[in-house]
Amino acid sequence: MLTDYQLEELSKKMDIPLEGVFFKDELPQKLAYNRSYIINLQNSLDEEGNQNQGTHYTALQVNKYLDGRIEPIYFDPFGR
Repeated sequence: MLTDYQLEELSKKMDIPLEGVFFKDELPQKLAYNRSYIINLQNSLDEEGNQNQGTHYTALQVNKYLDGRIEPIYFDPFGR
């Protein structure tokens, strides 16, 4: 599995407007429009309070168009 640093570097090379790579519990409450987010479906800490390594990445982008329409796009490679 790729690390968050590798994903950030890859997004730069592919000119993807990445806001960041986050565990699901660390995702910002307010998302920026027209930016991409890579979300790991695990919480940052396990049940014992230890840092999780992460298991599964998904992607989210929320687009806002000039006419005011907002369109979220969510991608899960496992279809969850």
